[in-house]
Amino acid sequence: QIVNNAPPLDVPNVPNVPNVPNVPNVPDVPGVPQVNVDFNPLWGVVNVFTRALAIAAIGMLLTLFLQPQLDRVADTIIRQPVMAGSFGLLTVIVAPVTLLIMVVTILLIPVAAIVAFILLPMAWLFGMVSIGQEIGDRFTKAINQSWAPVLSTGFGTFLLLLIGGFVELIPCIGWLISIVVSLIALGGVVMTWFGTRAAPGSTPPVVEQIPPAS
Repeated sequence: QIVNNAPPLDVPNVPNVPNVPNVPNVPDVPGVPQVNVDFNPLWGVVNVFTRALAIAAIGMLLTLFLQPQLDRVADTIIRQPVMAGSFGLLTVIVAPVTLLIMVVTILLIPVAAIVAFILLPMAWLFGMVSIGQEIGDRFTKAINQSWAPVLSTGFGTFLLLLIGGFVELIPCIGWLISIVVSLIALGGVVMTWFGTRAAPGSTPPVVEQIPPAS
């Protein structure tokens, strides 16, 4: 017997798989900070070392042409650190408001861009190099050596940025120390107008008058 069309097989229906319910987001608990751990120690060390080396090289270049100005800024920071920090904090507070007013006027947008992206970073850099120069001078005196100003400034700036960068890696308090140093450096530059004049309130050096020989 030949059957041309076989009857279809009865396949049982497979029940539908139920959809997975959406898991609601965990609500933020008030007063509990959200901690996101995303830290690569090796990359942080490389970044700190590279930044310190680059700024030290810039500091050595500045010493070749602007050493008297660096000396004046460093002397102001050493003599009046609190005043320098106050001027730096005032600059950080006033600068955004001034830049916003310039932007609103539209005509002063190029000036605001120059101040924001050139003058303020240069002021911070100039102040940090000035502090680095003082550190380098004191280090060479401590080891009873006499280095060229270019070398001592480069070494002091590198040491300052290296230690400061490692301090920044300390959670919670590292950024605070770095900000204080940056404010002092910025304030010293603002007080002396990039080392072109004496700081307000500074006493001029006393020059002893030698009486003529009788």
